Amino acid sequence: MEIHQFLVGFSFGDAITNYALEFRRVISEMGFTSYVYAERVDRFMSKLRSNKVRRYTEHFSLAPRKSIVMLHFSIGSKVNEYVKFLHAKKVLIYHNITPASFFNGFGEHIVRQLENGRRELISYADVPDVSIGVSEYNCRELRRYGFKNVKMLYPPAFYLSRFSRALDKGILSRYRDGKINILFVGRVVPNKRVEDLIKTLYVCKTKLGIDARLIVVGSYEVWDRYYSFLMNLVRNLNLEGNVVFTDKVKNHELVSYYKVADVFLSMSEHEGFCVPLVEAMMFSVPVVAYTGAAVPYTVGDAGLLFYEKDFYMVAETVCEVAHSTPLRRALIEAGRERVKQFSKNKWDEDAKRTVESVISA
Repeated sequence: MEIHQFLVGFSFGDAITNYALEFRRVISEMGFTSYVYAERVDRFMSKLRSNKVRRYTEHFSLAPRKSIVMLHFSIGSKVNEYVKFLHAKKVLIYHNITPASFFNGFGEHIVRQLENGRRELISYADVPDVSIGVSEYNCRELRRYGFKNVKMLYPPAFYLSRFSRALDKGILSRYRDGKINILFVGRVVPNKRVEDLIKTLYVCKTKLGIDARLIVVGSYEVWDRYYSFLMNLVRNLNLEGNVVFTDKVKNHELVSYYKVADVFLSMSEHEGFCVPLVEAMMFSVPVVAYTGAAVPYTVGDAGLLFYEKDFYMVAETVCEVAHSTPLRRALIEAGRERVKQFSKNKWDEDAKRTVESVISA
């Protein structure tokens, strides 16, 4: 018996990639041969190709007859079609599909991929022997589409704890300058509503008189229309010196940004889970977040959630939480308790039970 995983993109810092790698670790510890097969592998992660990942086109010639294939589903892809017609026991791991409407005007090719992905997902309802949602929100969506034998296995949100002692001194010294640091971690894409983070910062500075900075840690392309839209907004609001886009960073750099953050603010309107919310709690950064999609399921009662985007109210809340107040201390403590639900030992046990249930399905 071999157990292999399939995904579209295998890239450094990507939540689905981290999920697949941790799942592979657990599967291997259980004694099964396991590879990750991907349509695209970025240059950094291609260094791991020899022992962790292969191109999905290699699978047909290498795979044994008796195997289980696990498909990480998040967008339209040739991989989805390939796995669908394999003669093997199948598992679908659903990371959610961002509604295509978020990308209208920002990328027609992405709109098509997302629309195709939604159609492909619906057509998959009778294909998997077991379906896994990475949040209760995702599980409910699968059941709504008619998927059977649905289980929940949240993402491995403990990954960064391995890098907690390897800090970047340059980041620590640069951003510990007395300004309030508002942090957001995630790809710079329209559903994350980075523009609403910028507007909140504007209110902090101009209406509340607070010297604050917004740090957005996540990948972007300088030619991307959404990134250009955000930069124009920053210039129009005269915030050039107060908004930092880091692009993709290394793990020890990411930990350093959490260390300098005073508050983690999310305005995202669509998330399948949102691992950075848990990471923020792990590093004692209080969380303030809009209740987009899976966010309430991830945060639980460990953060301040809001249902309407009243920028003045959000800015006031951020400023209060950023200072040493009883509210800040309560949120940090609640976050520490919440993180216990996402420990490595617990995740490993849940992952092993999931694999066992797949084998017996």
